[in-house]
Amino acid sequence: AIYVDRMTREAECIMHPALSAILSIQPSVLDEIMSNTTMTGRGLIARFLYEWYAKDTSNKIKSVFDARMKSGLRVSASVPYGYYRDPADKQHILIDPISAAVVQRIFQMMADGMNTGDICRTLTEEKVLTPAAYAKEYRPEQCRARVETGFCKWNRTVVLEILKRQEYLGHTILKKTVSMNFKTKERRDTTEEEQYFFPNTHEPIISEELWEKAQRNRRIVERKRLNDDIKATSVFLGLLYCSECGRKLRFGIEEKDSTGHIIMHYTCGGYRGDYDEGCSSHYINEEDLKALLTEYLRIMTKRIIQDEAAFIRELSEKWKLHQESIPVRANEDLKHTQERYAELGSRLTKLYEDFAAGLLPERQYRTLMEKYDKEQQELEKRLTLLEEEIETVEIREINPQRFVDLIKKYKDVTDLHRGMVRELIDKIVVHHATGVKPNREQKVEIRPTAAGPIWKSRSISSWLRSKDLRNWRPSLKQKR
Repeated sequence: AIYVDRMTREAECIMHPALSAILSIQPSVLDEIMSNTTMTGRGLIARFLYEWYAKDTSNKIKSVFDARMKSGLRVSASVPYGYYRDPADKQHILIDPISAAVVQRIFQMMADGMNTGDICRTLTEEKVLTPAAYAKEYRPEQCRARVETGFCKWNRTVVLEILKRQEYLGHTILKKTVSMNFKTKERRDTTEEEQYFFPNTHEPIISEELWEKAQRNRRIVERKRLNDDIKATSVFLGLLYCSECGRKLRFGIEEKDSTGHIIMHYTCGGYRGDYDEGCSSHYINEEDLKALLTEYLRIMTKRIIQDEAAFIRELSEKWKLHQESIPVRANEDLKHTQERYAELGSRLTKLYEDFAAGLLPERQYRTLMEKYDKEQQELEKRLTLLEEEIETVEIREINPQRFVDLIKKYKDVTDLHRGMVRELIDKIVVHHATGVKPNREQKVEIRPTAAGPIWKSRSISSWLRSKDLRNWRPSLKQKR
């Protein structure tokens, strides 16, 4: 016979059992049970019973709390900063005038365009008590954190937590966190689907309009901080130039919605969209540039290994020819700039004549006049610089061995970083891409700091199809 003694129901005796069962406990379960010291000295069965009883009790308590929260009842002792618990009804919260004014100000500062760092500095400088310090001093029954009296040093985490709380709109949100394990204090944040939302349960501190303005700017601020963090990892920042207008390429971030992959890219600083008079985008991304520089290092390393002395001689000769061609290029740039300046003068004259004859509305006349005048001013500056460059140009000597030493230093590097790139590269000139995918091609010029060979390539992928690696100045084509 089998006698079953139950804790919550009547005992039962089975005289002729039809089935016998053997329980096999996994080693990991036994290890966890044996690590529990509460039932030490009472045997393995006692440990099993304690483990099951404790887990069952935890689940029952969770169920009770969950049922209370589902019906809109609070089970936590914490109260949002800006409120205090109603002495007559512990389920109801009332506005605390002093702390509520701080909450309103935080939302207003965010809505006005301030970032979280500026808000923290403002509150800290004005000696405004942090939420924990305020609760300790004025609402001790609500204080659950250890904080020194009069603490006024605000941080971004606290400000962001306040800005995210929908309780300030008069709503109640319950079940924000849940326990991960009944034997530990570890908890996790719940999703919106798991939470219980009850609208208009108490008096709001801020309006819907202020909430929307603050949330819009908060998302911008958070995105900007993320962008700043990503920008800090960029390798080629400040080294890329447009081949047409000479401006630096601007850094940008593109996120692929399908995968969430972040792409760092660069576009010309003079690009303003698809305008006839503006510069083209000269778009190129960071990964392609890394692949191109890696290939540059590989080709230079191979040339040096094959015949270092011959490479140095060839480099010196190429550099001399390059330096002698500088005045010629400068004169050509000066000629093109002068022609464009004269063309703008003719356009301005024609524009005025059309306006005087009534063929052009005043609004369009002023817009075009301002545009052409701005370009003329930029050309005047460029003309001055080119004339000075032609007058002061001089042939610079180089030390080819320094370039060779740099290539040897980084020949085995697999992960490019900003310090290495700045030591190797003086500038990278990016040309306008031609064709469309999958036949898009783009010319890129890598100009090293140590007067190494200017590498011109149309390839902007991680590997090359060209088999000709003997020429240290190759022109490579790659389908993308």
